[in-house]
Amino acid sequence: METSTDALIREFHEEIKAYRIHLKDEQSIPLDGSFWGYDELDNGRTDLEFCWVPLQELENGLKVYPLGLIPHILKQSKEIFHFIYKEV
Repeated sequence: METSTDALIREFHEEIKAYRIHLKDEQSIPLDGSFWGYDELDNGRTDLEFCWVPLQELENGLKVYPLGLIPHILKQSKEIFHFIYKEV
């Protein structure tokens, strides 16, 4: 059976492959606080800070991007859905 830690690492590996985001320490993803990664686009490096936020903060108006994802997060469905966002 997959542990929560293993699931988080696996999920981030899947995202890394899709978006070319790298985690600085793939073996240490805290359930609270921040963790760090970076993106390498156009031969440059952008440091990224990731953190978990309580759902209540989203309900109270905290903005996360893309904004269209917020209703899906708040729905808390156990179903898998495919979300595509294209910024124009």
